[in-house]
Amino acid sequence: MISKTLFVVLAILALTSAAHMKKSKKHQTQKEVNSEAHYESLKDSAFGKNLFNMMSLKFKTTGQVEAVLNLLDELTANIAQQQADDDATYDLTSASYGETIDNQNAVIVDAQGNIDSWSQEIADDTDAHSQAVAQRDSLSAEQDNIEAFLQQLAETRQRENEAYLQRNADQQAISAGLDEVIALFTAELENDPNIDGDAAEAVLELLTEIKAAVEASITEDTIAENDAQVKYNNFVAQQTDRLEDIATDIGQLDSEIEALETEIASLSQGVADETIRRDNAYALRDATQSALDELTNTHAANTQTRASQTVLIGQVKARLRNADDAESFLQV
Repeated sequence: MISKTLFVVLAILALTSAAHMKKSKKHQTQKEVNSEAHYESLKDSAFGKNLFNMMSLKFKTTGQVEAVLNLLDELTANIAQQQADDDATYDLTSASYGETIDNQNAVIVDAQGNIDSWSQEIADDTDAHSQAVAQRDSLSAEQDNIEAFLQQLAETRQRENEAYLQRNADQQAISAGLDEVIALFTAELENDPNIDGDAAEAVLELLTEIKAAVEASITEDTIAENDAQVKYNNFVAQQTDRLEDIATDIGQLDSEIEALETEIASLSQGVADETIRRDNAYALRDATQSALDELTNTHAANTQTRASQTVLIGQVKARLRNADDAESFLQV
């Protein structure tokens, strides 16, 4: 006789098992409903309809279920081959796209590096160009100032020389006049015994002193003029040397400026070309990436479609084998 305690335990186990079996059965039923709904959706698709049409036609022409099953196997093999071919094409094409993307990224990096480097060189050359132009302009201004000053100095020196020549001519005339007066007075003194000898000697001595003073003034003025001319010549020579140095420096700066302008123009063209190369690489890379994304999405969609087709064929095969009435199943 079963004890009361054992009976309670058995009752609890029975209730628990019944509840578990009820829950499992409910889950299995729901799974079967979902599976059946999925099967019906596949069956009602364009592929499913075409598949049943093909099976029906095959069964009509052969009257054999095995022929229909062979057809399904052949379709499955064809789908598998299509998938393999599609996978191979995808792998090859995606690899090519990937290589193109990598190459264009390398072009972008290289072009951008050149753009950055050459842009810095342009900035440096532009600064050097500005400094060279400023230095040349300063030298040109100094050159103009020296030339203008030398022109003014030459005019002043000419006026001074002309004044000297006039003074010298006047003094020479005075000296010559004194010579005539002294000669006349001496002759008169010799020919006229009535002239006071002492007074005449005093006048003659005075005339001689005046002539000597005039001669001394001529000599002093000539020395001063010669000194002024020497100083003028020396100064002009110094400034001429400076002008030659300035001209040499300006010539060198002009050459440097021209070289910088040529280099800046060349670098600017290089930057423009590299910008186009970089932008073209961006465009090709982005277009290739879009093509790769589209290819990947298409491949994934096709793979999913073929997987669904394979699943449907497998389900149809299983149901056809288990069907009591093949004609009814195939809707012949």
